[in-house]
Amino acid sequence: MFNSQLEQEWCLQELKMAAEAGVTISALGLGSAFSTVADNSQSIILTSGLTIPVLQTVQELDIWGTDINQAMFIKLLSYVKECPRLTSLIFWKSQMPDVVDPEQIPSQLKQRGLKVIRDDEAKDDDACQLDLESGRWKVPD
Repeated sequence: MFNSQLEQEWCLQELKMAAEAGVTISALGLGSAFSTVADNSQSIILTSGLTIPVLQTVQELDIWGTDINQAMFIKLLSYVKECPRLTSLIFWKSQMPDVVDPEQIPSQLKQRGLKVIRDDEAKDDDACQLDLESGRWKVPD
């Protein structure tokens, strides 16, 4: 995702056209443009104020350098639940909750096998994957 509002508007138009044409998008990187999730969990709000509606054809969503608390994380998971082809949610150098209440994780994501990964290169540790059943981060085998 681009940082200027004009570039973001252009990218959003491309996403809309891809969805209308049924074109699969392998990954969408929001970079530091991610701000929050709308209260109804039906859109992502960018730092520019623009919104990304539910993504119909994106397979992976990447977010960088964002502080995400438990409440925002749960809203983001609710948003992801509505994105039918999304199989991976990746956080790069982002502050994340250490544990997520597994009761708050939508069961549809568990059934879909969503991969939620965090990779904090600044800590020089391996990427961790969220175990959707326990709500704990684990280093994959």
